[in-house]
Amino acid sequence: MAATLLEHALRGAASVGARTELVQLYDLEYRGCTSCFACKIKGGKSYGKCAVRDGLTPVLKKSRGMPMPSSSAHRSTSARSPG
Repeated sequence: MAATLLEHALRGAASVGARTELVQLYDLEYRGCTSCFACKIKGGKSYGKCAVRDGLTPVLKKSRGMPMPSSSAHRSTSARSPG
């Protein structure tokens, strides 16, 4: 059921011009955050990105290349809360 809901959300986002991709996390081998804080060290080679290299690395790398929504679009979307 969650996958069906997500597929509908992705189709909705794509219908207004968003590039989407469904990533099956069960197919990947990854450990998740190890709290190494390498991503937090200013000037470090991993600053701002995860230093752990595993099956999630290509997904994170690809997502960093995706444009973020404009702040005005984000405000208008977040302002619409179920009421």
